[in-house]
Amino acid sequence: MRRRGMAPSKICRRLKVNRKLVCRTLKRGTTDGLPGTGRPVTVTTARMKKIVKKHLERNPCRNMRKMATELGA
Repeated sequence: MRRRGMAPSKICRRLKVNRKLVCRTLKRGTTDGLPGTGRPVTVTTARMKKIVKKHLERNPCRNMRKMATELGA
């Protein structure tokens, strides 16, 4: 829409979204999402969750880092 010469305020009205959202998106230059912050999630499979749950049921005072290295997570 912007390439066709439509102003941000008109885009807002047409899409029924906040003006700030449109301006930020135009400034970024793409509709792709922003890059995530923090460390990416490595393992969240149902199988891995079940294994971790079993380990914690056996010993609830278990060291998380030690368990992660043992499981290869």
